[in-house]
Amino acid sequence: MSQLADPNDLEIITSMCYSDCLRAYPQNSAFGINCESNNCYMLSYHRDRLLAAARAFDWDKLAGKLEGDGGLCFIDNGIQAHIKHIPEEVVCEKAYKIRLAFNRETQLMVTMTLAPEITESRMFPRSLSMSSSISTLCWRIYLSPIAINTDLHTKHKTTLRAPYDRARSIFLSADAFSLVNTEVLIQNEECEIMEGSLTTPYFYRTGNWITPAEDCGGNIGTTRRWALEQGICVEGIVKVQDLIDGEMIWLSNGVRGWFPGKLDLNTRRLQLEEL
Repeated sequence: MSQLADPNDLEIITSMCYSDCLRAYPQNSAFGINCESNNCYMLSYHRDRLLAAARAFDWDKLAGKLEGDGGLCFIDNGIQAHIKHIPEEVVCEKAYKIRLAFNRETQLMVTMTLAPEITESRMFPRSLSMSSSISTLCWRIYLSPIAINTDLHTKHKTTLRAPYDRARSIFLSADAFSLVNTEVLIQNEECEIMEGSLTTPYFYRTGNWITPAEDCGGNIGTTRRWALEQGICVEGIVKVQDLIDGEMIWLSNGVRGWFPGKLDLNTRRLQLEEL
């Protein structure tokens, strides 16, 4: 990416699933320390992610608010303050995407939209396989021909998203359907896969599922962290030249959990000819 954004306009962001169903998943209870709402997916990992970004940008005031168990409750209180204005019957038994955006002065903006239904195996898989038993639509995956220079805005998720939006726009038409179940892989200046525009990708190589190494410059997502800690995947380098047309790639993010996709490199070649 280019020069760092004006810190007065910048926000650091994270998005997570919010669902009453998450209360029934034992693994999710570990992420809501001293907070009652375990219906936030991996809450403490999202706090850690925001805290790391605040420290990286030298936002000391926000970092202080996010530290420790108090930081978890600070975030949870902001979420609950937003949700309390929504009728209980609307929130109950549905999954939502909650987007948190903090500025350097600790102001929080919460937005909430409907998300796909969730299952425990999708949110906390025991392993990834080439033939998944998870019933879900396979995503279309493309490769962006645009290399992105890595910096703090690629390692941490911020409102500076223009390079990612541009990568997606190459493949996505004005048809709203093209925005659904579509991912674009992002490459760095070394022709290494960094991440997806919306997700963390996992590639099957030499008997292991590999996710791009932190040094590749991509976002250090919450589900990526969990998968590494659980031994579901390992870090590695995935070069653009080693991608295989039609290969199955697993994807994950903090809203949907894990889901498979299929790589389409032929569309990439057509788009390159048009650029």
